[in-house]
Amino acid sequence: MKQILLFTSFFLMHSVISFCQTNTDKTEFFVDFKKESFEHIMNISGFGVHTAGSPQEKQVADYIFNELSNMDVETSVESFEFESFDITKTNLRINNQQIEALQVCFNPYLEKFQFQDNFILLNPDNTTTSNIEDKIVVASFPLDNSKYFRLFFGRPKLILVIPSQDFHNISQSREVVCNIKGEIKKHKSQNIVGFIPGKQKHNNEIIISAHYDSYPGSIGADDNASGVAVLIELAKYFKQFQDSLNTNLRFVAFGCEEKGLVGSRAYLNLHKEDIRNCKLLFNMDQLGGERIFIETTGGVQGIPKEQGINQFPQYLRNRSLEGIESNWRLLAPEALPIFAISNRPEWLASIIKESTNELLIPVTYTGNTGSDQMTFAQAGIVASAIGTSGNEVHSPKDIPSQVHKQSIVDCGRIAIKIIIKTSEKYKN
Repeated sequence: MKQILLFTSFFLMHSVISFCQTNTDKTEFFVDFKKESFEHIMNISGFGVHTAGSPQEKQVADYIFNELSNMDVETSVESFEFESFDITKTNLRINNQQIEALQVCFNPYLEKFQFQDNFILLNPDNTTTSNIEDKIVVASFPLDNSKYFRLFFGRPKLILVIPSQDFHNISQSREVVCNIKGEIKKHKSQNIVGFIPGKQKHNNEIIISAHYDSYPGSIGADDNASGVAVLIELAKYFKQFQDSLNTNLRFVAFGCEEKGLVGSRAYLNLHKEDIRNCKLLFNMDQLGGERIFIETTGGVQGIPKEQGINQFPQYLRNRSLEGIESNWRLLAPEALPIFAISNRPEWLASIIKESTNELLIPVTYTGNTGSDQMTFAQAGIVASAIGTSGNEVHSPKDIPSQVHKQSIVDCGRIAIKIIIKTSEKYKN
């Protein structure tokens, strides 16, 4: 174990040679990186389920604030208010049988709550080859993210997710009658922002981000206490070398990501002028799985002519895209183009590949993966993300014991390399 830690320490030290002057007494930090990151994961998970707008989410926010403040990082809380549709009752009949609707996918902000029509029954794996545009679709619980987005791009008018047993008892597709009751309510959350100024007297900055809210029913050890843990430890790392930074660094822990990137959208709305100083936003989400991926592909497409322009439809900008209890998810064809936008120029792809190759860490290079970085890419900010796969998330099984500690270390090392190389790009 000691040899492994020393090996990790060597590579981290090597990554900062061109960045700053280091001393051997700094190696203690690298030895502790794995241990202290995992302690953050344990502490954050210890608050229990911390969904958007809940008292537990606020407790996690306070924890992050205190950790950053205690290392003498300039830290602030940016509170925001958002709206979400809260379902009080869904009355669903399929083929004249009363059935429980576990989740409804529609657009509650259009104020259409009554549906009656024939329906398309999905295959048992929640896929279909049928044309579902403007159709009602019946799916089996659970409907995972990848299947949901595939259906989303098919432009159905309604998706009903029902218990698996009821789904398998449907013998033929006839008629759905669905009545939804609820109201739009206001909720509160907050972003935690830490700032480390660079040595140069300019405004260029790099934002390192991670969301800290958890999905309903999950304590969120991997998704995303892992990302927050690395964010805190990266702030500690770079604070040591503050006088050598070529750009300002901003560390942002977003609230309310699980409800549709609400925290990052609130940040963009508040910082639409100074966000133009951001040369890179690097997001960290789910770092505890076995297989690492980084967004590098897709190039530059769909971005606005002017940085900082929010392309989300006006009526959605301060609203959730999912219910607080995740009993509904949004279907909005007008928002579809946003999820295809990318802003990953060739220089960034090169830096990412150089970083992983130099560290000899195997990764998968990919396109859009879906998290807070998308908010910034669609506003013309260069943005990428690192994450992992292999763990169960959005589930009660997302507990600390499934987190791979070495993945946490490897993701942290990669992030340091990418941040340093990007900072070097803007040193003059």
